[in-house]
Amino acid sequence: RALRAAAQGALQWVVFSGSGMSAASGMSTFSKKGGLYDRARKRCKLKEGMQLFTFAFFERNRRECCRFLADLYSETLRARPSRTHQALAD
Repeated sequence: RALRAAAQGALQWVVFSGSGMSAASGMSTFSKKGGLYDRARKRCKLKEGMQLFTFAFFERNRRECCRFLADLYSETLRARPSRTHQALAD
């Protein structure tokens, strides 16, 4: 109730959460073995999955970057809002 009251008075708000909200919606997480980020990290020979989101990675390997972003976009299209997303929207 307190969150709802605070949000109602705001023009915009941001929610910081862990990966649970995304995972519940069908999205890959950075920690999931064999998930989108793990496969892309291995394919691109990166130490950390977060490197996929850097400009340096884009500059070095635009084709792989575009492939990763296309895979991410496809996964996003298949995902559905979780109960937590719905609660925040309400």
